[in-house]
Amino acid sequence: MKLDSTNSAVQGRNNNSWFKYLLSLTILLAPSVMHAQVCQFTASQITGPSNACAHVGNSGQPATYSVNTTDASAFVWTLPAQATLLSGQGTNTILVRFKNDFTGGTISVQISNACGGDGASRTIQIGKVRPAAPLSVNGPPVICELGVPVNYIISAVPGATQYNWAVPSNSTLVSGQGTTSITVLFSD
Repeated sequence: MKLDSTNSAVQGRNNNSWFKYLLSLTILLAPSVMHAQVCQFTASQITGPSNACAHVGNSGQPATYSVNTTDASAFVWTLPAQATLLSGQGTNTILVRFKNDFTGGTISVQISNACGGDGASRTIQIGKVRPAAPLSVNGPPVICELGVPVNYIISAVPGATQYNWAVPSNSTLVSGQGTTSITVLFSD
């Protein structure tokens, strides 16, 4: 519908009528503007692994570091020299891989406040602590019957993510490589 002085619906109305119409429309729209969300900046501490051992070298899994925020506008991450940022710069979550010569350091993030106030800086200390060797291997020390599967087991080692078993040349590791329990077949 065309609303100008040539339209018959508009003719006969004076400017005062239009003013009242626009004022009532403004009053109807005003409550939605008045209930707008308040900007409230928050930033948690960085979460992610503090031990880099499982994330070292090309064979290591990437480590994920993250910070939860509300009303943040930018993220600038800083890593130790022996760490490589794989992805995520400018976001609240990054993927990192550590070089073989990594010994320890700090990961930090500078977070900008979208509300216009001061931002925040968060840090996490990262170390490289190799897991201890297993205390003992449980299983038969002497094998009398060849060709029969034999099980060996160790207790889980804190901080270990994988276990590398080695068996004698007269045996075959049937299953369990990388875990805390293996099955072995012995032959002549």
